[in-house]
Amino acid sequence: SGFRRESAQEAADRERPVEVRAEYAGSAVLESWTVLHDRDGAPELAMAALLTPDGGRTLARSDRADVLARLVTEEAEGAPAEVGADATFDLR
Repeated sequence: SGFRRESAQEAADRERPVEVRAEYAGSAVLESWTVLHDRDGAPELAMAALLTPDGGRTLARSDRADVLARLVTEEAEGAPAEVGADATFDLR
């Protein structure tokens, strides 16, 4: 048989947890994102996880047309970003 069972728990347990920065504002790096589209298929809102300079993680959103266009056409992981106090973000 070509199947085997393996647990990844041991490897996961070795990873250091990332601290959440719920009230963060400042520079960050784009880690991951998803773009929501309207009924007509146009990009409407991006939700992103961003890494802070101290290794934490914050969540933010953007409805800026230029940000949405970039996120649906490019591989933007690692892009520098700015997170606002209102939990929005812009890519630099």
